[in-house]
Amino acid sequence: MVRKPAIQIDFLGNALIGVEVHPNSSRSGITGYNVWRDRLQISTKALAIKGEANKELIGILSTSFGLQNSQIEIVSGITNRFKQIKLCDIELESINKVISEIIEGE
Repeated sequence: MVRKPAIQIDFLGNALIGVEVHPNSSRSGITGYNVWRDRLQISTKALAIKGEANKELIGILSTSFGLQNSQIEIVSGITNRFKQIKLCDIELESINKVISEIIEGE
């Protein structure tokens, strides 16, 4: 049985997901799911200097979930590899579909 990450919903109906970022990687994208930490694993080619990895992270998420960059916000962990991300104006079913495809592809 595949375990899906916990998705929280804030008071305004926006989705909150936990991610684990791996900067300075050889490839960019959502690379998996860490069962123990209950977080999506995302690799970026950018270094974690001057917010470059965070910018690339937002770009990866916007492409993966079909959102604009302005619809994605780093809520916590701006200087940490473990972050809480807010996705605005997206249905929970769409998030689950994308995450399920990623997890099943592992």
